[in-house]
Amino acid sequence: MIETVLKEINNYFIKTDGVITSMEIDGFNSINTFFVGQYVKIEGSTLNDGVYKIASKVGSKYTTLEALKVEDAVAYVYGLAIPMAVLDLSTKIASQSVGIKSESLGDYSVTYDDGWKNTYRNELAQWRQVYP
Repeated sequence: MIETVLKEINNYFIKTDGVITSMEIDGFNSINTFFVGQYVKIEGSTLNDGVYKIASKVGSKYTTLEALKVEDAVAYVYGLAIPMAVLDLSTKIASQSVGIKSESLGDYSVTYDDGWKNTYRNELAQWRQVYP
């Protein structure tokens, strides 16, 4: 859900960047320094573009919580510094079923879904980045 929220607000809170030359099933190698628990964004790969959380580090090898697909490709990796308020909001959005309303009148029934984007519009707005 965090990747969906970051895409919606057009803000990945990028702090560092680097290059990945190979990805394995459990992570990637990088000369850049990232931290256990930090989110990273992989971009420009064939199979692994997305946002991942680092679970562990041994030497220059990082293991992510989500499995990466094996590929030898040059890709960019961005270290993210996502504020706790955004992480908490993402967890809140993921854990709640919001905005589902329905009504019936005789044989007529309709369901409205204003979705999480409308429900959390004001909370998301403070983090929204209009331009990249």
